[in-house]
Amino acid sequence: MKYRKKYRFYVIDENNYVRSAIWRIVFSNNSLYVFPGKMGRYFKLSMHPKEESSARDYQMGLKNNYSMELSQNGYETPKPVRWSCPPLNNNEIKCIASIIIPTEFLRPPKSILSTYNGSENFKILMAKPGNAIDVDIFCSEINPILVEKEITDKGMELMVKDFLSQKECIFVAYKQINFDAQKVYKIKDQKGKHYPLSDVMENETTISNLCGVLHSEPSTKRAIQFCDVYGLSLKKDVKKLTEK
Repeated sequence: MKYRKKYRFYVIDENNYVRSAIWRIVFSNNSLYVFPGKMGRYFKLSMHPKEESSARDYQMGLKNNYSMELSQNGYETPKPVRWSCPPLNNNEIKCIASIIIPTEFLRPPKSILSTYNGSENFKILMAKPGNAIDVDIFCSEINPILVEKEITDKGMELMVKDFLSQKECIFVAYKQINFDAQKVYKIKDQKGKHYPLSDVMENETTISNLCGVLHSEPSTKRAIQFCDVYGLSLKKDVKKLTEK
């Protein structure tokens, strides 16, 4: 796949240390791809033109090469989730995806990020404690100047404005929002149920400080949501995992 344009964004602290996953947004022909941090080697969200229609096909799941590698090694791989969205209305600004980066789930500072060649990098200062950074990806066929004004009027900081096709323009913007980081929200449950972190037991069968991306159920009516989370705990048999 030949990339026409790619962007990176991530959250930093006041000392310029990278504290979140490094997210990539890639333009390739008339398709858009979103890769979450290191998981982007294996997992992606993509939006493709639908044949003989102005609607869009969406797909979320394992990248083809990784899925094939798993199959060749005898693993059963999950099928990608696919869904379609209707064409954009003439006056519509559609939010494709929302990426939530809670401050309380940021990783400890490690190293200052080096410069990537061929990409535009956007550093976002971490939100205050108890809040999160919300990065939204929009698509519209309206005059880009008008869309940019509407986005900034909502208090969002615009990072990316780039045409995906002759008509469609992609916008990426962010803002700071309230977020109760003491609870991990089960995003796919639209009723907003949650699981308190205090329920996670720390013992010899628990692996902690994992990174992960939670996501909502795909829908034609609302943007898909991702939540960038570090510090997850996974209850596993550590002995079995470390045995060769």
